[in-house]
Amino acid sequence: MSSLKNLVFPFARLGREIIRQYLYAQKLSKESLNNIRKQTSSEWENYPTIKYEIFYGTLVPINLHTKMASLHNVAYSQELRRTSTAQAIITGIYDDLIDEWDSSPERIKTILFSDKFESNNVLELLCRQYFDIIKYGVNQKLFYEVVPALIMAQEKSKEQFNPNICEDDVIKITKEKGGYAMLFYRSSISHPCSTDEYNFYYTLGGLLQMTNDINDAYKDYLSGTKTLMHLGWPITKIEKVFKDQINQVNLKWESWQGHRSRKNFSFFTRINVITSRSLVTLNEYKYQFDYTEANTSFDINKIPKNKLIKGIGIPWKLFSWYSYWSNLQNKGV
Repeated sequence: MSSLKNLVFPFARLGREIIRQYLYAQKLSKESLNNIRKQTSSEWENYPTIKYEIFYGTLVPINLHTKMASLHNVAYSQELRRTSTAQAIITGIYDDLIDEWDSSPERIKTILFSDKFESNNVLELLCRQYFDIIKYGVNQKLFYEVVPALIMAQEKSKEQFNPNICEDDVIKITKEKGGYAMLFYRSSISHPCSTDEYNFYYTLGGLLQMTNDINDAYKDYLSGTKTLMHLGWPITKIEKVFKDQINQVNLKWESWQGHRSRKNFSFFTRINVITSRSLVTLNEYKYQFDYTEANTSFDINKIPKNKLIKGIGIPWKLFSWYSYWSNLQNKGV
């Protein structure tokens, strides 16, 4: 029971923070939709924004923005909450604009930057609403450097629908998409971003994108999206690539922070819950479904549907989860 207590204790206040952040994301979403209704004759009262409010507007600021602010001794003020919530929600929106609406980089730039922008598409209008919230409360230099790179990274991710895409390109796209998204979030902090800090967040973003790909392996299989989970690799190789990325994050952290101890610093506490969840997932797939052989290609479609770990589902291996989390907190792997 002590291991379970050790896992739960750092998150004693998390439930309250999640509720508060979700209510704020919901409020901002309603405010933005109300503004849209004034601009268009279309009816959007029942537009489903809840996935943006929960998966992006709640979980991203709680796990990332609050910790970024603490690294720079910046209070998580209402202004910063507003900027970070808008940043998180807009990420989901332009993911959908590119992936589901097939919007080009030129169209995205028009939505974000053009003074003559007009539309009857609710996602485009929401994208502009949130961008207008964000652009006044950020590190301007980093923000305007990263936004075009993030748009291009999202566009490149369409190549993952190509069944003949090479392995190196899949991993490069994964790191770029996650890396620039993380730097986009970092721009919410007005303090200058050093080269070492930039490299750290870029590498951490790549790691978190990999956790998404592990978590969404079955969904990506259904959509024909190739990620590290669909390259025909043995699961031992997937695990190695993932752990190598964890090691790179550790090295970039040490380059930036120097003598500051990871163990005694809370930045990684919640992030490592996400990372350790992926390690548990890979371990479960490896040992429960006979993927221990070095040359056996992993195929998510061969895993029984009731054994898939996906979405917000939790792998109920708490002691294994705690073991991975504890190791990550102490030494990284």
